[in-house]
Amino acid sequence: MVNQNLWTFLLEYSVIQGLLLSVWALIRQKKVLLALFFLLVSYIIFIFLLEHFRWYHTLPHLIWTHVPGLFVFSPLLYLHVRQTFTSKPIRFTFWDSLHFLPALFMLVYITPFYFFQPASYKVAAFEQFYADKNIDFVQIGYLAQIALYVILGRVLVSQKLTKLNDEDSHSVNIHLNIYRGLYHSLTLYVILGYTLAITLAITQNNWLTYYYFVYLALAFGIFATTVYLFYHHQSEAPPMTLQTITQVDELTETSSSYSNKYATSALDATDRAVILSQIEAHLKVTQAYKNPQLKLPQLAKQTQIPAHHISQCLNQELDQNFFEFINTYRVAAVKQQLLKKAHQRLTLFAIASECGFNSQSSFYRIFKKIAGETPRSFINRNASDGTSTH
Repeated sequence: MVNQNLWTFLLEYSVIQGLLLSVWALIRQKKVLLALFFLLVSYIIFIFLLEHFRWYHTLPHLIWTHVPGLFVFSPLLYLHVRQTFTSKPIRFTFWDSLHFLPALFMLVYITPFYFFQPASYKVAAFEQFYADKNIDFVQIGYLAQIALYVILGRVLVSQKLTKLNDEDSHSVNIHLNIYRGLYHSLTLYVILGYTLAITLAITQNNWLTYYYFVYLALAFGIFATTVYLFYHHQSEAPPMTLQTITQVDELTETSSSYSNKYATSALDATDRAVILSQIEAHLKVTQAYKNPQLKLPQLAKQTQIPAHHISQCLNQELDQNFFEFINTYRVAAVKQQLLKKAHQRLTLFAIASECGFNSQSSFYRIFKKIAGETPRSFINRNASDGTSTH
């Protein structure tokens, strides 16, 4: 009986988390290829655990059922990333299907083992294969394929990053960091897989004793995606609580609806002007807008002004909701830093982060919306105008 340890526990957790990510990608994001990718990775890690803990004695018909999938998950991710970065309608073409020919070949090759061999034969074949320490040509093949798709995928992501840095595109896909993390994970998986395969072939050691490190590299992509989504969720997609429902309502309100909403309010124009000046003075002194997690209740607590009064003043006096109001301060702060040539020593997003933005994509989108131009355009225009704060 193989004992449980920290590494196997992490792998077990990654299987569950991978299934949850698959559901998230399918239901929340409507991204079928990404959902299949996470589902397949989870199953591959599960089969390793089945082998590691020798559960295959109980579930012999699952032996090597993951082998075709080893040739599938990297093309799935590549096709998903490619579709993400195209403006054309998403279609699965005949040429796309060619990416799965190696998996189809492997399925045909191993089908007799799946359907025409008894359980006892499968267990014996599995144990004999690794007892003889044969060269695993299937492993060499799928690692080579994964390496190829990692290169192709990294090129796509790199091109998008280059475009982002050079043109300040505000339409960057919100999952760019997820793809980067997944390709880091697959790169590590390939490197460790080849390294350990060569090492164990030379030393003739038991591969199962060490191979969970290779699968931890695969699980790293699941962990990294989960962490990214958790933090991203805090700023971009908060849970639909009563507070966030109110915030969504604010985002969809128009100026014509403000008069109806505040028809019974006791605040007159003078009161609103006083409150607005207090808020602006507070932000100027404390620079609270640089806190990326700043929300209306927090500002209300800091200024000792009721949240609904703040909202009313912003709506009626500035025709803005809370987030639009705070973002104008953040954009103004970014502009100030750019005029001081901060971009000559820092990246644009590093400057934006210091000014309260915590999402690269939302920074470019919001800056362009408020400033009417991209950050790079702002830099170039002021450089050509000879604008300087010195």
